[in-house]
Amino acid sequence: MRWNIRLVECLGDIQNEYAIECIIKMLSINNNDLFISCIDSMRDMNIHLHNDDLQIIVRKAKSLLDESTPPVKKILHSFIEKVEII
Repeated sequence: MRWNIRLVECLGDIQNEYAIECIIKMLSINNNDLFISCIDSMRDMNIHLHNDDLQIIVRKAKSLLDESTPPVKKILHSFIEKVEII
């Protein structure tokens, strides 16, 4: 799983449509650490997803807030705020 997380971290710096597509595909893997890495990478990207897809991602991010550490909560809140503004 570590290589998945590392890949997502690297793709976050690329910021093109292929990187976004790959990160979104990684969101389907059932692993909270990978999900958080995907959210962290997507925070600074210009993502254009269907509203339903974004709502699914936001719901999962919100569900992780209670059990997260303060730094992870900051990542999740930042992403949620960005997406809810769009």
